[in-house]
Amino acid sequence: KAWLEGDHHKISSVLFFIVPFGKEPSAGPRNILGLAKYFLSKGVELYFAIISNDYNSLKVVEDTLKFHGIDAKSFIVLKPEHVDSLPHSTISIATYWTTAYPLLRFHNTDAKVYLIQDEETAFYPAGISQYFAEYTYHFGFIGITNAHEIKEWYESNYHMPCFYFPPFIIRANKRRDLSNVSIRRVLVYYRYGAPRNAPELLYVVLKEISRKYNVEITIVGDKLPSKEFKALGWVGADKLRELYENSDACLYFMFSRHPGVIPLECMDAGAVVITNRKHIKHSYLVNEYNALVVEPTLNSVIKAFDKVFRDVSLQKQLIRNGYKTVDEIFKDHNEKLEKFFKELSREII
Repeated sequence: KAWLEGDHHKISSVLFFIVPFGKEPSAGPRNILGLAKYFLSKGVELYFAIISNDYNSLKVVEDTLKFHGIDAKSFIVLKPEHVDSLPHSTISIATYWTTAYPLLRFHNTDAKVYLIQDEETAFYPAGISQYFAEYTYHFGFIGITNAHEIKEWYESNYHMPCFYFPPFIIRANKRRDLSNVSIRRVLVYYRYGAPRNAPELLYVVLKEISRKYNVEITIVGDKLPSKEFKALGWVGADKLRELYENSDACLYFMFSRHPGVIPLECMDAGAVVITNRKHIKHSYLVNEYNALVVEPTLNSVIKAFDKVFRDVSLQKQLIRNGYKTVDEIFKDHNEKLEKFFKELSREII
């Protein structure tokens, strides 16, 4: 609160509290890396505190930062008391709910910030993990996020400001020629152990699509126990970009609050997005404008797939408006980052 009530602050250093990730991380760590690069461009000194019980995680993260061209000092936090010896930073940022607890203990900083990448309580069934994830939102940290849904939810429920920054995504190198479109190749994001991505629904949908349509299905995320479908498992950014650009449709289900960045990445490459309706309003996914947003049932998904499979004019409309959506979000990307930085430093109040 002292940070928020004060005048403009000079941000000289930032300390990220992270869980370990490698050179080809998921969308969440990619946004941490994107923010880190932006802070570096502002002349900010960077530190990373790696929360882990494995000392080897230090080298993994150091190699990752070097791979992505990020000059930073890294520290391993193997025990709670290790945070007490971390260097002073102007602001310190928790990046996942488990990292909010060591940040709560850390006091050698001027402001504590929470990079909220989703309502992480939705990752768990009712129980102790859900309880302790939700408890972190009561710590009084300043929020930052790349999703308007998260900003509105955090500010309205926990009464702390949450500053928006535009997401960092895998951008396409080329876009589809709209004079020749069809649905022949389908990309699927499948996480076997992530209920929020509805793996059980996706599995029966894929079986029905493969039975009724002559399309090539490629799965990324996890490998399936059976070999019914072509499953690549975890793939890096360059391979993912190639898959986006060579896919005609993308099946992506997400039941937590964050809309996800994968639909944006698919839209940018001209792949038709089919996703689920949920009880939370999407900030950028609009049914039959830039995506097919359907009830999460087998019949509804297949009906939507069949409709777009047969309707070339609908395919073109969804692709064209998907391009518009991505271009609008990423228009003036640097200016939006500058606004975020000024809000965070209290230059803009």
